[in-house]
Amino acid sequence: MKISYNWLQSYIEEPLPEPKQLAEKIIFGAFEVENADELETLSTIVERVDGVSRPGEVVLDIKVLPDRAHDCLSHYGMAREVAGLLSLTLKSLEHRQHENVDSDVTVSLETGVCRRYIARKIFDVKVGPSPKWLSERLEAIGQRSINNIVDATNYIMFSLGQPIHAFDYDKLASGHLIVRQARADEVLTTLDGKIVALSEDVAVIADERHALAIAGVKGGTIAEVDEATKSIVIEVANFDPIAVRKTAKKLNLLTDSAKRFENELTPHLAEKAMHMVTDLIVDLTGGQPCFPIDEYPNPVSQRSVSFTAAETNATLGTAISQSEMETILTRYGYEFENEAGIFTAIVPFERLDITGAHDMAEEIGRAYGYEKITARIPKIDFVSGKNEIFERITAIRNDLVSKGYQEVYTYSFAKKGDFEVVRGPVGKSALRKNLADGLAASYDLNRQNTDLLGLAEMKIFEIGTVFPKTGEELRVAYADKKGITEVKISDYPLDGATPSFREGGRRPGVSETEKEKGGFKMWSEYPFTSRDIAVWVPDTNQARGDLISIFINCGHALIRNAILFDQFRKEGKNSLAFRLVFQSYERTLVSDEVDAIMENIYAAVKEKGWEVR
Repeated sequence: MKISYNWLQSYIEEPLPEPKQLAEKIIFGAFEVENADELETLSTIVERVDGVSRPGEVVLDIKVLPDRAHDCLSHYGMAREVAGLLSLTLKSLEHRQHENVDSDVTVSLETGVCRRYIARKIFDVKVGPSPKWLSERLEAIGQRSINNIVDATNYIMFSLGQPIHAFDYDKLASGHLIVRQARADEVLTTLDGKIVALSEDVAVIADERHALAIAGVKGGTIAEVDEATKSIVIEVANFDPIAVRKTAKKLNLLTDSAKRFENELTPHLAEKAMHMVTDLIVDLTGGQPCFPIDEYPNPVSQRSVSFTAAETNATLGTAISQSEMETILTRYGYEFENEAGIFTAIVPFERLDITGAHDMAEEIGRAYGYEKITARIPKIDFVSGKNEIFERITAIRNDLVSKGYQEVYTYSFAKKGDFEVVRGPVGKSALRKNLADGLAASYDLNRQNTDLLGLAEMKIFEIGTVFPKTGEELRVAYADKKGITEVKISDYPLDGATPSFREGGRRPGVSETEKEKGGFKMWSEYPFTSRDIAVWVPDTNQARGDLISIFINCGHALIRNAILFDQFRKEGKNSLAFRLVFQSYERTLVSDEVDAIMENIYAAVKEKGWEVR
């Protein structure tokens, strides 16, 4: 939220620190402040109007998190936070007593979406431009000045966090306002000219003829305040956060009002906002207020939380004294009692995030200063447990890897299954009921690339969850040239094998040539081809390495694998049979260029005095 420095200062008795210092205090104690390093002092920021220099405005862009949006998406809420952090004095919000007259406005709540609705008629208003101080404050935070009444409602919303709306009384069918669900065929034109088709899951404010506004989201043009307005009805209400968010998302109306309601506001705030907006509108327009109408079927009650100083220190890893805790609570405006280290604090209505002792520990910790807390690793008496399912899966995995199988993971969703999902991937709208179907597809795909992967035979397995009608099960399935076998993990024959955390098997795709080149490289998108070659070499270990070097030197970047698939000795010589895999990263190879490489290999082998079989 954009927070005006001057606006913030108006709620605090003592002078605030310079903007950059204030931003640093907020960052370390509460919220992130965007572009804090770019803030300058007020004395250096000036605007020249008609050649006259005057102090400019500094605006802090503060990222208020959702758990604090109910009390800090406002200037007064942020001032309360800053006052607590810096031990400053927060000004109390006073309101005047007006000579109210009886009102002909009535309110009916016909939907549970509305928790509280306060309406107040103010007559003999004079609509016109806002005074300079008001328009400048709104414009400083990016809000366009419209007229004195609309600006007053916006000003109080950005001051307290409570959305407010004004209707032109004379444009209503009568003085009876109804909060209800919209009718299926209703249409409303919003204040920004957007035509919205309503539905029965959208709550509206209506008179006896029309829907006037979308509850908690945006007003309509039917009862819009304009220069001809003489009497207004002020609405200060509280709406269900979930209903407001669903409506705003559905209608694509993301407004400042909806943002505050969807994060939830206490209904208690509405009365305070009504008093403040009444005072401001009377001052700006000279209007006469009527008695407010307050429909509040289920008033919220004051909450309290209890916590101990010992538990708080244990949670934070600190040794904060009780007197220091009392000072922190006083700074933040808590009413509390302390009986022998057991605190009972009254939770302010605005602090919906305070629900227990853990929240108070956080409150005290951040006010005390996390930077003062020494980092210590907690002492934990760890006793290892035994997870039989994990150990059996580990044993099965290592047993299959030791037999030459490679593990794969296939999709948990399938085209058909016993359980469908509401929003699954395209073409896969059910949970799989076996592993075999996915494993078969994976086997067919990988079998075509056996040579490229550097494997003599394709053998794969998967351990995973399936969802048959009988219930969720953990199974293992393994596939080779003999077929696919699938069983529950409890039925897999381990033959006395024990769990082990060793890495078994050989990494797929790492061939003799890859070892020579020093690492793995992603496969090319172009097809590969292969040739076989068998060579009589001396019965020495070095001969094998020399033969690999010949393949690499002659094949250059086109040879991807050299797979030894046959070997035997005879009469002091060693026969080595290799399958050479060729592939380019730039194009599809043609037979002639592969044949030319093979001819070069044959020639290099003969130069060594070896014989090609």
